[in-house]
Amino acid sequence: MTHEVSPQHAIFGHLGTRLSVEERIVLDIFNKFLPRGWEIYVHPHLNGVQPDFILLNPNVGIALFEVEECSWTDNSRLEEKIKFAQNVLNKIRLYKRELYELYCPRLGEAYGNSHAAWAVITTGVICPNLDKNFLIKYFYNNLDDGERKYQYFTVSGCDEVTSKNLQKIFPESYRSHSYIMREEYAQDLRAWLVEPDFSRIQRTPLPLSRIQKDLASTRTKSGYRRIKGAAGSGKTVVLAKRAAILAAEGKKVLICTFNITLLNYIHDLVIRSFDGKNGLFNIEFVHFHRWCRLVCYQYGYSNEYLNIWRDESVTSDKKINKILPDLTYRVIENNEFSKYDAILVDEGQDFQPLWWTVLRAACKQNGEMLLVADQTQDIYGTASSWTDEAMEGMGFRGDWVKLPFSYRLPPDALKIAQDFIRRFYSEKQFEFPVDDRDALPDIWPCQLRWIQSSLERRGEACFIAVKDMMKACGEKSKAAIPDIVVLSETVECGRDIVCELGKRNIKTIDTFDENAQNQRRKKMGFCMGKSAVKATTLHSFKGWEARFIVLCIISSTEKNISLLYTGITRLRRHEKGSYMTVVCCDDGLAEFGKSWPVFSLIR
Repeated sequence: MTHEVSPQHAIFGHLGTRLSVEERIVLDIFNKFLPRGWEIYVHPHLNGVQPDFILLNPNVGIALFEVEECSWTDNSRLEEKIKFAQNVLNKIRLYKRELYELYCPRLGEAYGNSHAAWAVITTGVICPNLDKNFLIKYFYNNLDDGERKYQYFTVSGCDEVTSKNLQKIFPESYRSHSYIMREEYAQDLRAWLVEPDFSRIQRTPLPLSRIQKDLASTRTKSGYRRIKGAAGSGKTVVLAKRAAILAAEGKKVLICTFNITLLNYIHDLVIRSFDGKNGLFNIEFVHFHRWCRLVCYQYGYSNEYLNIWRDESVTSDKKINKILPDLTYRVIENNEFSKYDAILVDEGQDFQPLWWTVLRAACKQNGEMLLVADQTQDIYGTASSWTDEAMEGMGFRGDWVKLPFSYRLPPDALKIAQDFIRRFYSEKQFEFPVDDRDALPDIWPCQLRWIQSSLERRGEACFIAVKDMMKACGEKSKAAIPDIVVLSETVECGRDIVCELGKRNIKTIDTFDENAQNQRRKKMGFCMGKSAVKATTLHSFKGWEARFIVLCIISSTEKNISLLYTGITRLRRHEKGSYMTVVCCDDGLAEFGKSWPVFSLIR
């Protein structure tokens, strides 16, 4: 008998955490011998931890199993064996408590701390390489009376695994029903167990439209190309595919951004872009100012680099916009610099023309330079620097290539984005996003909500929004809790929201830290594949996309208008639905919020 397995059985070889031989054996036993009605979750994402297996039956109960690969010899130290067994037991007990208290909240609310409710969750350790004597001595004898008596903590070794004896491995599997377990408890847990949408996407080839394929597979006569497009039009997709093609040919490629966190997203797109031959090692992914530092250090200019930051008489803006780029240009020009075959710049509206000049100096004479941009996402106020006059002598010939169609946004969200441009921008001034022909509302449904909140209650409003999305994950959207992203206008606002969520047992992976160096590390490590609710600033999420977004805006300054547009256009369409809630603390935007399908007040 086979069962519903998540992730799908056919793709186990592509899991981020690959299955061991022992785990594959155990999975085969579960899949073949579990009675009908059991669901199998492999390495599920549980708010930052990943048990090996969780089994779920909405009529019977829940089971959590850890598979340990170790094998002991007679010469193994006693202390090592004791410590190993104790660590495994403690880990499993912790997982069980988390399952009960956090991932099945309605179960705990209904039954409190009763023994009967805890009995819904069975746990066990499976050690395919260890014999029964070891298991009894170091595991079974350390179980408490309740765990032993009621078979709610099972210990299995090589005999049980070799004989495929599910009755001994998981005695509770043969129950037909439970007086306590309910479908709603299973729904709460499923929202955490299913594989995050982003993890599935990472395994699929990168889809391109005809014009995107043409741009990615060709070069201009000069090697220079500039692409302008609305949010979701596929600019970064073209860049990633072009990088993969060049790298597979053995070319040395630099992908450069201003946004630190965007690099992880581009890295995933590039991996999905390779057809057969992989040349990932030929590509450097780096944000511009880190690249400047690397160049200075590599060619012996570390003291000059450090002196820039030691000079307190100069503003930080002047250092990063003028002085550091000038130094990097001199380093390239005055040394035998190892130049690139191609340099590709994403989110070009964030760059200064001088930075582009520095990068040009690092490109081979007959190499390629690609610049992609969207002026509507000008959150740093730099897009105005890219005037026609400023771009003279930058290597470009002819007009910008334009990508007008939005392949990211659900149709209803696209209408909101179009209305936003009409209200706050000029359609003629900026790229106006247009629906592609296949984007029909009934194919790409979405739920859009605006919460007008007081500043004091923004954390509560964000929690309500996240909680509603968690329910949506568990009911019908076939999504996971880690697919939810919380975006804030500022780091301070983000920290407050994360704190509020933490008080209510919602853990997050975030990029917020008072220490600048720690915050930079968090940004470098930020990726959608991690197993918890994500939280970052709107600045850091520019260029990314997600199905479930909570967006918090405090004020409607000119700069924040661009931030809000950037946030709205991060929503990615999906046949099972997309969800966005804006929490706004500025009454000046309330009129726009009232145009959304759902509008509510929290004062």
